[in-house]
Amino acid sequence: MKKIILILVSILLIMNGCPSTLSPDNVNNNNGITNESSNGIMHLIAYLSKDNNGTCYDLIITEYNNGISQNRVRSVTGNYSSYKLVVTPKGNKPVVSKGTAQRRNGGISLTPENQLSSTIDVTLNMDEISSIIIAPYDNTVTQPNGQLTPYHIYIAGNTGYTGIWDGNNETNGIKPCYWNGRQRVNLSVPSAPPNTLGTAGDAQKIIMKNDDVYVVGSYNFLPNYASLGCYWKNGVRIDLPESSGAFDIAITDNGDVYITGNPRNVYWKNGEKISFSSNLFAVEANGNDIYMLGEEIISNQGVIQQRNPSYWKNDVQNIIPENGKDIVVFGNKVYILFENSYWSSETNNKITLQSSHVVKTDYISVGENGDVFVIGMEGIAGSPSFIILNRAIWKNGQKLDLDIFNTTNTGGIIYDNIFTDALSSDGNLYVVGTTKGPNLSTPGYWINGERVDFYIPREYYPGNANSIWIVKNN
Repeated sequence: MKKIILILVSILLIMNGCPSTLSPDNVNNNNGITNESSNGIMHLIAYLSKDNNGTCYDLIITEYNNGISQNRVRSVTGNYSSYKLVVTPKGNKPVVSKGTAQRRNGGISLTPENQLSSTIDVTLNMDEISSIIIAPYDNTVTQPNGQLTPYHIYIAGNTGYTGIWDGNNETNGIKPCYWNGRQRVNLSVPSAPPNTLGTAGDAQKIIMKNDDVYVVGSYNFLPNYASLGCYWKNGVRIDLPESSGAFDIAITDNGDVYITGNPRNVYWKNGEKISFSSNLFAVEANGNDIYMLGEEIISNQGVIQQRNPSYWKNDVQNIIPENGKDIVVFGNKVYILFENSYWSSETNNKITLQSSHVVKTDYISVGENGDVFVIGMEGIAGSPSFIILNRAIWKNGQKLDLDIFNTTNTGGIIYDNIFTDALSSDGNLYVVGTTKGPNLSTPGYWINGERVDFYIPREYYPGNANSIWIVKNN
């Protein structure tokens, strides 16, 4: 581990009572502590910032909920609260500092591992890190350039309780939520009606438009009631009529909200159900243009005569080589994801993903400079099911060689990294997903391959991450 000494200088520390600068994040949030994401016993305090060169400073502090009043707090792995500081020069491998944390003198003192005589004194300005002076032992970490400014990573997913009904105790169920880079925001679901076991829900995708936060997902009453699709705008839930699930959302520049889900032969525009002539799998907006991905089915007296994989731009159909799984638009280029390849409207060709195994894809995204990222997995075509060998990410058709793609063995326990979304921002690759172990699921993200957790699960209180969106505050 590279050793680093950091001194963080500012004039004001505000740990409590400072309201969020983005009003949507204050809706239906029951955490009670600024910068906190709690699982009932422990919580995370997150501070994300960048310097003028684009170097990211992602600081995560873990402590027990009573740590604020006790000053010194015990962590999961040691005698005191812990921290992880991920310093990521733009487009490069991060440098990590880890150790213990202690509240004192109105601030936070961090003690790096194996450097008990050194401390990192953290002060904040308006609840954000304002400046950092770094004096590293080696010259691989550059001095921050100018004033640090916050940035916010939005991650949609769920947390909650997965206990089993025993005839006496109710489960509250998995609940939809999102993280905004500082705290968890719980999304409202209806109270469970009599004779049910609770309400469960999930947030599938998150996007922002004109400072408004949109999240699409669904909920159901336990144990076996049908799901209902919905979306939340700034925390206010809008139920979708006659839906049994909602998976994708797109917002046009004029504010129209389009959603696809179940049933497949409909979509919802501004909450109103609209029938469609074909099955729909995904939706995307570009300006005021709307793109639908699906399959046209031509039947005669109930017998299917022909299937036409297609996408529609403003209801104008375009035939594509095979059924698509996801669609993204970058500029005037359309990219469609297939099972082991993707298609570009610019070349009208399929790009096969590099692999020596069978590939199954899940999601596609396009970075700021036009790089195409695909998330999926490699495996063996087994019977009756696909045998997963590892998770993978491809950039422009080439598989990335990063350590995060394989399962990890920690203390004899196998953890599986499951990727669900990816995007690039300011030269860095962000991958969102969930690290799964026995009875535990931890949501978070990877920045250029370094993992950052956004939630601390307890046994049977897991979390999952499904979608990512990044906001840069300039």
